[in-house]
Amino acid sequence: IGAVRTSRSILAEQSEKMRSGINFELLTALADMTNRFCLELPSSVNTLGELLSESWELKRQLARGVTNEEIESTLRDAKKHGATGGKLLGAGQSGYVLIAFPNRQLREKYIDQFPNKSRIVLPGIDKAGCVVIFRSEPK
Repeated sequence: IGAVRTSRSILAEQSEKMRSGINFELLTALADMTNRFCLELPSSVNTLGELLSESWELKRQLARGVTNEEIESTLRDAKKHGATGGKLLGAGQSGYVLIAFPNRQLREKYIDQFPNKSRIVLPGIDKAGCVVIFRSEPK
């Protein structure tokens, strides 16, 4: 998205709601999506988009300030260009928006509209699992 923000207040509100039990059902629903994702993803990329959008709807309810008009506009625009769904990654207000398209042609057409393509990262699937890609050594 390109904005700079601190996630402290958003994460603090989420933590407080979690401790008090307010967000228990939302967090349970988000965790349950992992199982659905693993079971349904091989069948269709549409499943990925639908699950991303569904989890975004839940995530927006976790705390005030998770979303803003730029994020919502980005997601609406992507759907107009054929995306099957998407969501913001991270705590909220800024960061990366993950968007799923059913095919490369629609994705490329969506990307072509952006004047600054350096802000776009094309994700891939890595079978190596979680690995350290950068380590900063203390000075």
